[in-house]
Amino acid sequence: MTASTLTAAAGPLHSQHESRPLPPLAHPLPFTLLPTAPSSWDPAAVSPTLNIRLDGCIVPSEASEQGARIAYSHAVVIDGFVEDCTRGQLLDFLLNGLEADADPQQQQHSPLQLQQQQGSNQQQQQQQQRQASLQPSDSARWEQRTTDMAGGAATWGVKQHVLQELAEGRLPALREVHARLCKLYPECDIAHLPTDAIQLAPSPHVLHSKQEGKEVQHNVKQQQQQQQRQQAEQEVPLPLAKRRKQGSEPPPPATEHCIEGTAAAAAGGCSSRHGPVDCSCFVANAAVAGDSFSYHVDADPTSFPDGSPWNEWRREWGAETLLLDGQTDGGVFVAPRPCRAVLLDQDILHRVSAPSAAAGNRPRFSLVWKLALLPRHPGQQLCLARPEWGPPASIGSAARVDAVKRQMAQEQRRKNQAS
Repeated sequence: MTASTLTAAAGPLHSQHESRPLPPLAHPLPFTLLPTAPSSWDPAAVSPTLNIRLDGCIVPSEASEQGARIAYSHAVVIDGFVEDCTRGQLLDFLLNGLEADADPQQQQHSPLQLQQQQGSNQQQQQQQQRQASLQPSDSARWEQRTTDMAGGAATWGVKQHVLQELAEGRLPALREVHARLCKLYPECDIAHLPTDAIQLAPSPHVLHSKQEGKEVQHNVKQQQQQQQRQQAEQEVPLPLAKRRKQGSEPPPPATEHCIEGTAAAAAGGCSSRHGPVDCSCFVANAAVAGDSFSYHVDADPTSFPDGSPWNEWRREWGAETLLLDGQTDGGVFVAPRPCRAVLLDQDILHRVSAPSAAAGNRPRFSLVWKLALLPRHPGQQLCLARPEWGPPASIGSAARVDAVKRQMAQEQRRKNQAS
């Protein structure tokens, strides 16, 4: 795992005392809060490497007197978010599983404490040697059957049972990452994305027949159409969803896609060659030279349900994460770096780029969390960009919206002076 991407999305809260009926798809979701462990990490030391916003647009808002509000998508890059021992335990788990440790009970210690234990340096060296020599093809926990869109070329991803083990939340390094996220955003609760509740793809343990699956698909489609009709009747016209900014066809939501009858997500699977897309709460990839990836959004709130590569990653090896502003076709790229975390709203168009030929057969490992930031109070606004970090840099359409805001403010000042 050269870089971890932690994605988060927060939706509006509806008051419990609101008399107006909610839209068909606005129903309580079974959120599961992240399991954490005690951590001495201090978020005050965080200084983002990148703090940007893009995808600026105007969306309907009943809370606004004008009937609309300005919305952005945010992305933040934090270097040094975890230590080598924490990311080492994560990668070792992905490659070897819990059985890679001599005593699984010892994993109850914090990853920070593990680094200070006697002999830990030697253990880390042995661990790094294993990881440096092991390719995804050498591990029984990986398979080349994962794509980021339907019909895409197969790339390396972990098997379903590995994602299920991650979702259980028993790995100490995982709990340390969760603890740091919760400390970074103490004003909200952070939960795994409830995949079964927000996607069209039914899980095998929920549906017992193909006919039952077709009925669910039909019912959800009817609900979507009804919701779209209701939105079209509002006084404020519904803007195009952010996922349609590139053109008439929306980019594919979610990430993991099953092919050749292999399940590829913790929350469910598929049986056909081009089965349903499953939005798992975890995704693990190992990009290698020659792989092809497509731009996609992990979750658009408007579309629900719809030397060693471990210790070093040289700039010439490529494999950057690309973040695209769909309206202007401009954006930014984030190069892989050890201990780097990328936090982004899930409706940002993005993709991984394959390593360059200079990387040889080195895989670029990544582990993705699919999370939801839950407000604790009605009307509470949440944002990945912390106020103490200063204003985020606006990219593409976000910069255009900022320019419009400045022009309107100037016109208002002139009117005030004239009166």
